[in-house]
Amino acid sequence: MCIRDSYRALLEGVALEYGIYLKILGQIYKDFQPLEVRITGGGGRSKVWNQIKADILGIPVVRIARTEGAPMGSALLAGFGVGLFNDLPRTAGKWIQAGEVTYPAKTGKTYSKERIRKYSAALRAVNLLYNEEKPDIQ
Repeated sequence: MCIRDSYRALLEGVALEYGIYLKILGQIYKDFQPLEVRITGGGGRSKVWNQIKADILGIPVVRIARTEGAPMGSALLAGFGVGLFNDLPRTAGKWIQAGEVTYPAKTGKTYSKERIRKYSAALRAVNLLYNEEKPDIQ
């Protein structure tokens, strides 16, 4: 396996973790059905990374047009907190605009759910391996 393949495998592992998190949110909130995922920051500039996330999650990945996502979120919350505006969702909608959209290229939600299911099973197997009693070898 070359460095490129190793790096891609690492990114896929992170995206599969995101898939597990979305599944858990769906179990907690029965009506939770995200139509897209919004991203910001340096990683959002990578077309490959965005495509991996879209393919595994099975929904579009939307990069925020502004690159300073975290400071923008902090400014929104601070402004709301001190009373500069009283409608946070409306103000956020004005301040934060969608940018480039990456659509899933694979076979859709069935593909992504199967990948996430297999990844979850692999995690459980590894956890069993490392959590069982180890013989005391000297």
